[in-house]
Amino acid sequence: MTDEISLAKGWNNGYLTVPLNEQGQKDYDNWLSHTSDLFHVALRSEDYYALEHVFWEWNDEFDLLIDMYEDEEIRCEIAPKALALLERHIEERKDDRTFQTAAEKLKKALTKAIEVGRSMYMDF
Repeated sequence: MTDEISLAKGWNNGYLTVPLNEQGQKDYDNWLSHTSDLFHVALRSEDYYALEHVFWEWNDEFDLLIDMYEDEEIRCEIAPKALALLERHIEERKDDRTFQTAAEKLKKALTKAIEVGRSMYMDF
């Protein structure tokens, strides 16, 4: 199931991807990006920058390196805690519309990962 996929209009677009099942994981691992076994949410560079503080906190909390230069995986074991941290940021930044828009995209993908018990991949 594909959600919010848009054609990339430049190098600075990324995707949050959740394999929906074992076939989806194989598809993702083999760079088959647009199959029905993958759930996608597109992020623009503006979304990435709006979410930077969340990513920095995740980097510290989970020993990750989320940045614009390499891909990262939010493992299913840490996804619930990552979601809780994101929701705290959402509550703290209620008046920031740019952040709220970007955070809802991230929350949609992270919630799907928790729902299906799989990792969320961040491909920037």
